[in-house]
Amino acid sequence: MVVAKVARQKLPKRSYQYESGCVYAAPSVVWPGNGTRPARIGRLRAVHAPAVDSLPTAHVQAGREWKDIKLDTGAQFCVAGESWKKLGRRLSSLPPVDYVEGFTGAVAKVEGVWRFEFTTQYGQMMPVDALVVEGAADEFLLGEDWMLQNGVKIGFTSCEMKWPSGR
Repeated sequence: MVVAKVARQKLPKRSYQYESGCVYAAPSVVWPGNGTRPARIGRLRAVHAPAVDSLPTAHVQAGREWKDIKLDTGAQFCVAGESWKKLGRRLSSLPPVDYVEGFTGAVAKVEGVWRFEFTTQYGQMMPVDALVVEGAADEFLLGEDWMLQNGVKIGFTSCEMKWPSGR
């Protein structure tokens, strides 16, 4: 009896690499003139949008509360409103900008960077560092910075956001 060893050919592994389709302007520098340091103003979005109501949302647990966060592939940074401060902890790192120019062109002051530890409805841990801004009380935008860092894939037909675990 002759036993022949057959080599199995490995199938190519499917992978996905998120690439940004947006081009953001560099932060502008404004000199207040009152002896303070210059302020950096960064545009939150690559384009102006009238509202964020039409953005897809994710249902996540923050502490003991379930909240909806908006997935905004056009937002340069993750941004949280003031009411989110109690659900995260402030980091000592400096924010990339001092002010963000929002959806309608209004400028909002950045209070700092907070870390939020979310759990998805599937039990996946989701740490997010976000800029907390004045005036946007209840909004939380998951921006392109987090999506790029975590290799996110958004399936619009399946209404799912996926990213590889272990990053």
